[in-house]
Amino acid sequence: MNEHSIIKKALVFAIALAMILSILPAVLHSANATTISNQLSSQGTVNPLSKVDPSLLNSTGIERILVLGTGSSLDLKNGMGVMGVYPIGKYFIASGFSTASQIKELAKNSNILRIVPDVKLNYSQPKNIESQANTA
Repeated sequence: MNEHSIIKKALVFAIALAMILSILPAVLHSANATTISNQLSSQGTVNPLSKVDPSLLNSTGIERILVLGTGSSLDLKNGMGVMGVYPIGKYFIASGFSTASQIKELAKNSNILRIVPDVKLNYSQPKNIESQANTA
């Protein structure tokens, strides 16, 4: 495996972990919830817009987004242009694009747990990989 594929896999894992951790406080807040899966399946009482990053709600035009969901990624087909789906156990992360109005409709789906902007990650790449290998 080359260095870039390892970095990409690590970034996907880090993003998935961050998205899952961002919903855990709301899930664990309820004192009478017996399991996380029971709480996640009862999304009907949650304001759908609370699942959406605030920067996406007033956006204009088409936005690149990441969606954390559970169940089938086919639920996304009418709410966003899907570019990739990455399964993680019973969850998935989907990358794609959508408009603010479509994002609001997508958030109403009970299988959608979080919608965040897909931001470009800037990380420096070594100019000379051999020289880095020799210093280690």
